[in-house]
Amino acid sequence: MKGFRCYPKLAISVIFLLFSLLLPQAQASFNGSDTYTPRFEYYVDSTQTLGIDSVANLPASAFKQAPKAGYVGGYNRSIQWLKFRLPPSSGPSLLRIKPAYTDYVTLYQPYDGDFKVTERGELSEVEVGRFDRAIVFELEPVESESTYYLRIETENTSTVVAQVYTQRGYLRAVMVDSLVAGGFIGLLITLIGVNLSYQRWRKDSGFRYYILFVVASLMVFLSCDGWLLLFSPQWLKPLVAYLPQLTTLLYLLSVAVFYQTLFGFALAESRYCLWISRIYQLAILLGGGALIVGAYIEYFPWFMQISVIYLLWISMIALKRVWTGSSEGRALLFAVVLGFLGILGTALSLNGIVSGGIWLLYSYTAGTLASILVFQSVMNRRLRWAEKVHLTTLLEKEHAEVLAERERQEKELKAQFISMLSHELKTPLSVISMGVSQQVITGKARKYLIQAVSDMSRVIDRCAVLEQVDTEVYTRKEAVELVNLIGTQIEQAGGSSRILWQPPQSELWVSSDTDWLRVIVSNLIDNALKYSPDTTAISVRVERHSGGVCVQVENVIDGEPPDPQYIFDKYYRARSAHKQTGAGLGLYIVKRLVAQLGARIDCRIESLPTQMANRVVMCLCLPDRQ
Repeated sequence: MKGFRCYPKLAISVIFLLFSLLLPQAQASFNGSDTYTPRFEYYVDSTQTLGIDSVANLPASAFKQAPKAGYVGGYNRSIQWLKFRLPPSSGPSLLRIKPAYTDYVTLYQPYDGDFKVTERGELSEVEVGRFDRAIVFELEPVESESTYYLRIETENTSTVVAQVYTQRGYLRAVMVDSLVAGGFIGLLITLIGVNLSYQRWRKDSGFRYYILFVVASLMVFLSCDGWLLLFSPQWLKPLVAYLPQLTTLLYLLSVAVFYQTLFGFALAESRYCLWISRIYQLAILLGGGALIVGAYIEYFPWFMQISVIYLLWISMIALKRVWTGSSEGRALLFAVVLGFLGILGTALSLNGIVSGGIWLLYSYTAGTLASILVFQSVMNRRLRWAEKVHLTTLLEKEHAEVLAERERQEKELKAQFISMLSHELKTPLSVISMGVSQQVITGKARKYLIQAVSDMSRVIDRCAVLEQVDTEVYTRKEAVELVNLIGTQIEQAGGSSRILWQPPQSELWVSSDTDWLRVIVSNLIDNALKYSPDTTAISVRVERHSGGVCVQVENVIDGEPPDPQYIFDKYYRARSAHKQTGAGLGLYIVKRLVAQLGARIDCRIESLPTQMANRVVMCLCLPDRQ
């Protein structure tokens, strides 16, 4: 439950802040304004031995004028003394100092001819009820202009940006600052959550390093802006004091690794870029070692110069991408330059080169946010492209698997067809061979020979038609008189005496292709005659139905009936059909032609218990003449 102790504190602080804004209070005023910017003069105590009495008695010439925006002392181990004056005030006021990661800040304010001493800072005791991330001092009202002193001691950069506020002005400043910081934090957390929701980061190292880059940006902001310090217990503060330096190094390491992946430094043609990137990463790791051994102050100014050179080199690489016409070159250049400018501004301030106030001190925040948003668009584009490639790969793989499966099935079907064809042709060939070997061919033998030749011819004809129907056949739709067509096919059938056919009295016209319709009707009649016992009759009927005409062919079979689900498949033959010569192509050809003619055919099996047999009913429905 320790992790939840900060929430009541935060809630109380927010409520206090809101009520403070609404309730009338006694206000100090700086010439009618709620804000006053002190102008610092500074003295650097390199000996670290001077006290307030010695510093207060130094001649005015010992102090140098600091820039109006604030004091920047850079990285050094000296004690920084800042002197500033405040105009008279009628009420209490507050001195607000940033950055919050300064170790010790001691305020000396005049009080009864002496100084009232108040210590704040990252490693000092924090008053109960604090809700501000900055270092805050309460200033007593003074009747005349007074001189104040600040003593700065830190293992980080000696930078001070300060404002003096009335109570109402202070609360407004805290609220605006918190809203802006909260918006920045919320946006980064949202980006992290959104990017983690994409499963691509598990496989794409560039995407993972981008998320690491955003996480590191969030962590360096939380540590440098005082959020982690605000909610840390006293015993943890010595460790939290190292987080601004540590998270800064981790942030720059994430930048280096992300850029290395983003620009493809691992490629053979970019090998020298890879070595430069690795050398810079090694410099970052040396910075971690310097932090451990206490040499961070001496190391970091040198390292920041290397970082600026490295980021300038990265900007040149991004500019080269634009020059070579890369599709995302401009976006990369824009993002890199924004990040470079943000880090450059912060580096100039932290190293004591330029004082730009709070805007320059936190130019990192603006530059990082802008570069992250541009990089997000680049990563989104890459993500969409990767998903498109992945989808294309899956479709190609699926297509290849379908083709492979189809090829395998075709091979199996061809092997089955050849095996079946050889088996079906052996019988008629054996009959012909026996007939030829006889010296005298009797009438009965001649009949067998003719039947054998007919069976072989029928199989060959089916194979010839199969080659056509496996592709899109040419059809010529026309008005076809169905009754005469069926009568002609019955007359040409070998077993017409077994066919029960009672043609309608009137003509029935359908829309179809005459030639292919003959093939369909012929195959249905031939199939019924072949696979029904010689002693049974087949029935052919034709009837008009709504929107078309249906031809129904029925026959009785002995033995196991065919499966209606597979009866129209290529090479399919029921077990009871193997007594007859055939290739399993007739009904397959019928099904293909029927589909291409825009017609419909169904098969159903009816059990005949009294005859211990089954009836096969084929129903062909053709569209009526238009």
